[in-house]
Amino acid sequence: MSTVSRRCRVCRKSFEGEPWQHLCWDCWRREKDGGLEQRGYERGLTAGRAEARRAYLRGLAEGRVKEAAAHPATPPIADDLIRDPLWLVHPDHQPPERSGLANRVTATLLTLRESVRRASMKREDGKP
Repeated sequence: MSTVSRRCRVCRKSFEGEPWQHLCWDCWRREKDGGLEQRGYERGLTAGRAEARRAYLRGLAEGRVKEAAAHPATPPIADDLIRDPLWLVHPDHQPPERSGLANRVTATLLTLRESVRRASMKREDGKP
């Protein structure tokens, strides 16, 4: 293909390029790198926050299950302590790549919620 003299749409400098090119090399590179760099940063930031939240919720669920097993006479867990994490980790609130983990954590929290409800019903009935 033949090169032609063009004017960059961003910086308005003249450059030699193909007829389909609308940006000089510097502006094109800056747009490409800036977008990729920003998207990569945002993905990493989101993934880091999500991983920290999942680790916290896993620890919370595991700790509560162990505590409930070790101390069956303790008062039941408040419903909102299970409901809120369930809402946060529910698979409908997660991207597709985290659906497996979201399903596992949600299932664990649902099991925990059910065991807490059964334990509180036993206490209300006066059964040990």
